[in-house]
Amino acid sequence: MAKRRPHLVMPLSSAPSAALPLTLFLLLAGPALSYLTHVPPIISKSRVFAAKQNHHSQLVWQRTPTALTFSAATSLDERGHITPTELVGAAKFVRQNPESDRFKVLSFHHVEIYCGDATNTYRRFQLGLGMNLVAKSDLSTGNPLFASYCLRSQRLQMVFSAPYSMNKVAAEEGSSMGKGEIVERRSSANPGFEASHATQFFNRHGVAVRALGLEVEDARQAYQECVANGGQGVLEPVRLDPSPGVGQDGYLVMSEVQAYGNVVLRFVSRHGGYAGSFLPGYQEETSTAPTTGAKAERSVDYGLERIDHAVGNVWELNEAVTYLKKMTGFHPFAEFVAEDVGTVDSGLNSVVLANNAEDVLIPLNEPTYGTKRKSQIQTYLECNNGPGLQHLALATRDIFTTMRKMRAVSEMGGFTFMAPPPPSYYRALPERLGGSLTASQLAQIEELGLLADKDDQGVLLQIFTVPVGDRPTLFLEIIQRIGSPKHAVRMMADGDAAGAEWRGGQAASAVSKDLKTLLTNENVASILPHRYPFLLVDKVIEMEPGKKAVGIKQITANEPQFTGHFPGRPIMPGVLMVEAMAQLSGVLCLQPPVSDGKGLFFFAGIDGVKFRKPVVPGDTLVMEVELVKFMESFGIAKLKGKAYVDGDVAVEIKVRAPGSGASM
Repeated sequence: MAKRRPHLVMPLSSAPSAALPLTLFLLLAGPALSYLTHVPPIISKSRVFAAKQNHHSQLVWQRTPTALTFSAATSLDERGHITPTELVGAAKFVRQNPESDRFKVLSFHHVEIYCGDATNTYRRFQLGLGMNLVAKSDLSTGNPLFASYCLRSQRLQMVFSAPYSMNKVAAEEGSSMGKGEIVERRSSANPGFEASHATQFFNRHGVAVRALGLEVEDARQAYQECVANGGQGVLEPVRLDPSPGVGQDGYLVMSEVQAYGNVVLRFVSRHGGYAGSFLPGYQEETSTAPTTGAKAERSVDYGLERIDHAVGNVWELNEAVTYLKKMTGFHPFAEFVAEDVGTVDSGLNSVVLANNAEDVLIPLNEPTYGTKRKSQIQTYLECNNGPGLQHLALATRDIFTTMRKMRAVSEMGGFTFMAPPPPSYYRALPERLGGSLTASQLAQIEELGLLADKDDQGVLLQIFTVPVGDRPTLFLEIIQRIGSPKHAVRMMADGDAAGAEWRGGQAASAVSKDLKTLLTNENVASILPHRYPFLLVDKVIEMEPGKKAVGIKQITANEPQFTGHFPGRPIMPGVLMVEAMAQLSGVLCLQPPVSDGKGLFFFAGIDGVKFRKPVVPGDTLVMEVELVKFMESFGIAKLKGKAYVDGDVAVEIKVRAPGSGASM
């Protein structure tokens, strides 16, 4: 299976060097991009800091039917020697998918963030990320214990929860969680929330992710499989029914197991056609447009679609990976060692775990030692008082639009982003990306301070916020993957599974609404002598007379060349792609100011043709040619060009075309 680096390159907190930036620097590690050409030796000793700082031993929180208790785990130095994590690194890692999940995982469902003031926290994220309030539970809905608000942007859901007065909590809390069977609970909006526990969590970790929610086929089965395979149960399966009279069918089942530190995996499954916005105990909400105050189903949308990956930091990578793999059946998707990602500011080892479909990605990092400065993973663990979820990567299909909207509200209470790389980074991008992006895209990448990288699965664009709170712990990543068909298929499948909004034909067709037809197929035929089946330019959408042109060739299975090229695996012949670009060159040259259109141009030669990817039926070949030189006395035009499919270069050429006739 082809390797795909799920997260590469990150911003630097100190002044970068002028050296050409290296490309293999993990986003998993947090905001710390290296531009260094020399990396000091890394010593992978996961126990060093913990051995010196016993007070950093993690707290294990265990639920009982009546209360939440704390028990201090044995500190790492008291456990004796722990076998070091045995990783081979990015270069030697061979990805395999054993499809070993112990239960069916559908997608990320939500994250729940504990905070001290849910109202102001959710409003900041609502503004900063362009999300809408879809459900709430607080005093206004009859919840005396805590305030909780659910935001949504397409399939991305984030929940913000905070307890009320502890005096009130002490009087209200204490109902049973149930034993063994699914328990009927209609009085509790979220049985995974305990106010006294949330208060202690916030005091210890600050604004931090408590629950990473996964939608599964059966939350009861997921819990039972995890516990049977070494997982620590936190919340036994609970049935959540809608309140009578709200007009909702079906119910949810929810359960929780410990993931790492004080973060839980929360399993949620829908039954009986439940289609509510969040949990049944939450009151459905419509968003209020900030300018008019009018109610609207979707008043804001910056384009964020879903969680791409959720990264955790731990003291002991081997322990955490073994525990999660055994409990869930997830398999290693990628791994990185200190030599892959170590910098002057940071060192880490990392393993990415994935479900069968490889669309739920859970990377885990541990710190390494020996760098000039302390590993940022170690800094996180110290400031978070133990393991936790370090950052959320939020996916968008149009990072340029998303980032313009996010930056527009940065100074109004939104999020601040890491400083961009130096100009040398952007000057090197065209060569590093191999022509995968247009000049316009490259300009926008630099304008918005984005990072870019490429592998065999396409181009990755990304940017990081600074930490969202006072502590250097939780931060966000905005990410877009370009040119990965497999990833696009997964996104569509996720949308069906998660009940995403149906876009419909009109919305799909609107993607190309800005592509205006300059020359129709009939116009092209009036300029060129070619006819079916050899007229290979369907239309021209851009042209600067005498300079350059952009044309379209739709590839369909009905074309005669696919009868024999190849049976069972149709691929557009490379010579026909070159011919199509030569015809577009003819359209450009057979018009003023190059000629008066009365002559002909003949295809005379090609220099430096390179085929970058196969083109198949269903693809749209977007061709761009540019007139490099026209020698009027000899009637010779020299052009260069590239053709793209889904933003990736498919072929690039240089064309020589001698002309004939009075126009020359």
